[in-house]
Amino acid sequence: MSRLLLRGGGATFAVAAGACAYLYATDAKEAPPRMPVPDGKKRICVVGWPASPHVGRAVKLAREITEQHPEEYETWFFFSFGGNGCLRGEKGDGKGGLYLDVKSEMSQEDQQRLFAHKSVPFCWIESTKKEAGGVVTRGLGGRDNFCEWVNSMPQLMSNPVIREMATTAPVFQEDVLFDRSPGTAQMQNAKANE
Repeated sequence: MSRLLLRGGGATFAVAAGACAYLYATDAKEAPPRMPVPDGKKRICVVGWPASPHVGRAVKLAREITEQHPEEYETWFFFSFGGNGCLRGEKGDGKGGLYLDVKSEMSQEDQQRLFAHKSVPFCWIESTKKEAGGVVTRGLGGRDNFCEWVNSMPQLMSNPVIREMATTAPVFQEDVLFDRSPGTAQMQNAKANE
């Protein structure tokens, strides 16, 4: 097996394995705050492991949407291997953690549909609705569900780069290691606190 890995894709695998070891050692233990969504914007949120082709593709797609439509969209990201139960709850027992916190903000329908979702990435959309009394959180699910949502948005699908990212599968070598910088909402919050 190791000979097989060293031929063909072995170098890519070795680089990815080394990068994963580094990322695990520097893993985030607590999610950054989610500030209120500005009126008239939708926030695309993606959480997951810092080295995953599905997380990488979701992040790249979210960044492209925000770059093409900055007046309508912003992003919020959190990457962790789940240290201290920050994603799924303490020791995976389902108590606490970012997944359950976010799911509790969703409609009953989304909560039921996403009850069993425990893989990465986990994607959702936040927006403000004054008549609803604040933030509305729409659960999407994994990268495939995020892509389905993008596919349902004609304005987004009219862009060839977005369309390509939303309609093709991730490519390990291109998507496993990705830009892990904060989303636009986190950057704006950091500037405001300077």
